[in-house]
Amino acid sequence: MSRLPASLQVLGVISLLVCLGLLYTYLNTLPQTGRKLRVRPKYTYASEQQPEHAEVGGALLTTPKSSLHPASSPRSSPSQTGASPRMAKYCDPPFTGQEGEAPPGYQLEAVTTVIRHGDRSPVYSLYNYPTPKLSCLSEKQLFQENSKFQSFLPTMWSYRGREHGTSKFKQWMLYPSSSVCDSGQMTGYGSLQHLKIGKHLANTYLHKWQLFGEEFSADQVYVSSTEFSRTYQSAVAFLFGFLPTFNLTELYIEQTRSMVFCSDQYSGLTCHCPVLQDLKVSADRNSGLLLRNDSRYTAMRSQLANTLDVKVGKLRHLFALVDALSAYSCHKLALPCGPTKCITPDMIEDIWGFLDKSEKEKYKTDLFQQFIHLSLHSLLLRISDHFNNLLRGRTKVRFSLFSGHDHTVNFLSGVLGINKGVWPSFASRVIIELYSKNAGNRRKHFFLRFLFNGKDLTSKTSFCENDLVNGMCKLEALERFIKTHLLQNGIHDISLLCNQGNRSL
Repeated sequence: MSRLPASLQVLGVISLLVCLGLLYTYLNTLPQTGRKLRVRPKYTYASEQQPEHAEVGGALLTTPKSSLHPASSPRSSPSQTGASPRMAKYCDPPFTGQEGEAPPGYQLEAVTTVIRHGDRSPVYSLYNYPTPKLSCLSEKQLFQENSKFQSFLPTMWSYRGREHGTSKFKQWMLYPSSSVCDSGQMTGYGSLQHLKIGKHLANTYLHKWQLFGEEFSADQVYVSSTEFSRTYQSAVAFLFGFLPTFNLTELYIEQTRSMVFCSDQYSGLTCHCPVLQDLKVSADRNSGLLLRNDSRYTAMRSQLANTLDVKVGKLRHLFALVDALSAYSCHKLALPCGPTKCITPDMIEDIWGFLDKSEKEKYKTDLFQQFIHLSLHSLLLRISDHFNNLLRGRTKVRFSLFSGHDHTVNFLSGVLGINKGVWPSFASRVIIELYSKNAGNRRKHFFLRFLFNGKDLTSKTSFCENDLVNGMCKLEALERFIKTHLLQNGIHDISLLCNQGNRSL
């Protein structure tokens, strides 16, 4: 057989390369179905498919046919666009607050901050309805509020691949940079949310209180993030807005697989606890039974199903509905419509009303209290131990940041008694401030303030009522609480409950 002329061979190679390029483009634009064909870049997003809500899975993801919506473009408050007022509170946290507002005569010693990641694309969708294509690009015009924000993207570019030498987040994107959001990815606006919060706290803790003293060093900060790009990127944005000097090569960000930051080192017990899931499932089941017996809830679901022209049984649980609809409300998009009707802000408000009611009722049950107290015991120990180690001169860390999820913030605020079932917004924060006050003879007394989304709720905590001085809670009250809260919630032997099986906290 005679060989083809060289010119035809070259033409064949070129044609093959063109076909491969078209195939690559096709694979990267496939819908988010159960079987995902996606070519991943060098800088990756990890583990984004796992929903934050306790129930794993979501409604069928179908091919979005709508045009791309720039989630990271500047947007006004959802409440100005006719969205549900409750959804508006979910989309954005307060960017100011009462942090650092201690009475005269006190000195700020340390701060622990637990955050939820910023604005993200949904992990759920409405049955048989496409999820809007949101942009997860961080565009320059989003960060024009001040010179520090303007330097965010150039600084992030300069640190790509230059993270701390032992970081497990190497090769992870430092900021949202996908042209189209994957499921559960943070948007550019999510980064902006944490830049704003970081800047607000810097004005309070650094400029007013001089938390780090005259000279800042990386060993004055402890940072831990769950192994999701949305939590890692949130921590990076927060720290950029907060720290006086941002050097990601020197700053170590710990990676954890636990969404409640459980650590065997601090609990003295394994983080594997089979009974946890059983407690959560039982509490959710009881909460669901209460709703199903509510005729107004049944009417709401019927109205929603009728509007979308689907069977009632195809509608998912309440948080899945809220999560799917947040893509529209948080990004100023027209709400989805059925053949003849459209979802309205009032309908979204009703969904939120039932979700909040359900969560508040669930928080009153012994099963759920056992679940959250057992889940958060390790983190409470870590916070208390850090404060005591600092006061004994065993650590230089004065600011701790835990970057987690909605239930991280939800459970911690619930255990502390400062939030009982109100689902936290994107970029929510729980802050614990440690102060000292001179007591004479070189002795000091130590006090705490507890804040949720900028509001001082120290007097509302479940253990400070009899230990308040000038609105501040004695440090000993937290220490006593940590020693007794499990027993008070009917948990007598952690080893018996948790030292079996392999389900993790």
